Amino acid sequence: RPSDVDYRLWWRTVEREAILDSEPTRNGARLITFPHEFYGVHSLQDMPLSIVAQAENGGNDSALKYLKLCKAESERLVKVTIRGEFEARFLERMYSVSADDTTPADSDVNKLRREAIEMAAKKYLLPAAVRHERTELLKKSREHLLQLCTEKLEKIATQAALPMAPVTPEIAAEVRKVRRERKRRAAPDGSGGYSDMSDDDQDSDDEDGYSNNGNRLQRLAAVFVPPEGSKMGKAVIVCVDADGEVLDHHNLPKARNREDLKASLKAFLELWCPRMVLVNTSGGMDSENVYKSLSYTIQDFNKELSVRAFPDEYAPQVDEYGNPLVSQNGPREMVVLCDYADDTIASLVARSDVVQQNISPTYGPPLRAAICLARFVQRPLMSICSLWKDRGSSSPGGLVMAVRTHAMQNYLSPGTLVRAFERVLVRATALVGCDLNRALRYWHMESTLQFVPGLGARKARALLMQIRAQLSARKARGSGSQYSGSDRGLTCREDLRDGLDGMGILLGERVFNNACSFLLFKPV
Repeated sequence: RPSDVDYRLWWRTVEREAILDSEPTRNGARLITFPHEFYGVHSLQDMPLSIVAQAENGGNDSALKYLKLCKAESERLVKVTIRGEFEARFLERMYSVSADDTTPADSDVNKLRREAIEMAAKKYLLPAAVRHERTELLKKSREHLLQLCTEKLEKIATQAALPMAPVTPEIAAEVRKVRRERKRRAAPDGSGGYSDMSDDDQDSDDEDGYSNNGNRLQRLAAVFVPPEGSKMGKAVIVCVDADGEVLDHHNLPKARNREDLKASLKAFLELWCPRMVLVNTSGGMDSENVYKSLSYTIQDFNKELSVRAFPDEYAPQVDEYGNPLVSQNGPREMVVLCDYADDTIASLVARSDVVQQNISPTYGPPLRAAICLARFVQRPLMSICSLWKDRGSSSPGGLVMAVRTHAMQNYLSPGTLVRAFERVLVRATALVGCDLNRALRYWHMESTLQFVPGLGARKARALLMQIRAQLSARKARGSGSQYSGSDRGLTCREDLRDGLDGMGILLGERVFNNACSFLLFKPV
């Protein structure tokens, strides 16, 4: 009897030398045409199994091709055949270890043994070995696909905020002058126009994003253009601060009214001067038309700021005959930038239960989508975590399962994806961190707290309730600093372990040791 080592070596031989062929069944030949899901794998010839086991990432990923081939075979659209020289080698090895050396090779006993071995090998051993090898390859293919999905989700969740360089003090001073002039001219419009604003609203260098720290989150605006054919209403532009709170919003004219659209965009830019304006991509041609008008408006606005800040550089010039020359100088600094932004995840967040319960009911669907788009660009992890639902809920994973991380994502079971995505969000939260003070103050920042290592959904909800209760008690009795207790929030990690002003422990010793390294305590 050959040892188990011989079988394992032979299985490696199958993986190394086996050749895979596929051909469509009668039903598959009728259904599989371009651009069918299985088109391209229905007629494979001479595909080595070794490249499946050692697949490389890319468009022609052999592991993903094999996974698709297995699904086509399970639906009886494709017939798969495994062939190669391994059968003859296996039989030769079995003959050599089972032969009786005491009798001649052509004796009746050895002939009978060869017939029994050949029948057992072809009927039982060879099919079992091929099934084992295909099961291992299918497992590797699924693991490879799962790795691609998790890497894509982690890349989205941990991407950094858009970098914005600081502007010169002269430009910053002109920005504030332009804003003050626009505020004096702007009148509240009850039909979706500008909201009431005070003269000192966001006028400081640090708050309006024109400080010397170019890496911080700054004020930005987002334009949401409803998809073509939808009945969501008009396009809308919204401006949010560094924490994602809405500062102002305005309904935009239709994209074909370019002059009215440019005037509306210019008024909004002068009023708030966001560092970045984003346009969603799902609006089709309307989004493209809005982006063109926006880019022209921003170009003129940036040049106007440069002319006001540095008038000598843009002074009118004449030639030797006294004829005025056309100035070719563009804007000295790009104060306001514009770009496209994928609103797939933002649209999911706008439809989530968290947004429906907490955002103002007067905000229409386009405005909600614009707010979620701006917040997603600021903090992608926060937006993705807000889509999550616990594994014990009626819909495990929530709308995170609708995020398309790969074209073949549906080849994996929902349970596998839920467990993998949960690990990704925990790992991303550990890398990015969770700002506890802002989670206490803003409802849209609570979602990341449940993925802090050592906590979880129930402990995170209980922790927020206990901290808010202690902050309210501290504010009521007037203890602490000159600021109100609820505004000051927590100042250090020891507040979680010892409680606020001795009002009770918030986290036990073990949970505190696990979670404290991933919590941030920035002042709000």
